[in-house]
Amino acid sequence: MASSERSGQELLNVIVMELALRLLRALKNRLIIGFPAASLATVLGTMTALGLTASYTGLILAHTELGAPFVVISVNATLQGFDQSLARAAASLGANPITTFFKVTLPLIARGVFSGTLFAFAISFDEVVVVLMVAGPEQRTLPREMFPSLRENISPTITSGATIMILIAVVMLASLELLRRRNEWLRGIKA
Repeated sequence: MASSERSGQELLNVIVMELALRLLRALKNRLIIGFPAASLATVLGTMTALGLTASYTGLILAHTELGAPFVVISVNATLQGFDQSLARAAASLGANPITTFFKVTLPLIARGVFSGTLFAFAISFDEVVVVLMVAGPEQRTLPREMFPSLRENISPTITSGATIMILIAVVMLASLELLRRRNEWLRGIKA
């Protein structure tokens, strides 16, 4: 009888642990989704309260809010491989922090800065939802002009605009690949 109680207790413990793990995963996913959504809502609500809607300043701030994470992630990923001894060597040779940054650090992390910039530009260039919420009648962006036309009819103008957007994306991806190959060549790695 005692062994069946113990196996029943173990089974209950396993079930409780499994439920606890699922709850933690769900909480983690909720935070991953909730924090950016809350931050975006806070920024957009603050912009509305400050009267920044229907202005270029508000539109630029909203697009900056959307693009900043892409730049931060790209630059942080590049900084993970950055050798800090190079910056220390420049400082030991008499370079001030600003000179060290522009002559040593920035050239080595330029790939991450450039790729973050391209991602931020792509997100900003293609964003229609924020423009519809924040922009006024005088702020006309390409996605905003295309969106109402898609609901009514598809014209050759919409098709050419979409083609231009695809070409810009292809050019950006090609430039990232060229930058990656250049970086490998500078490091002495053969592709």
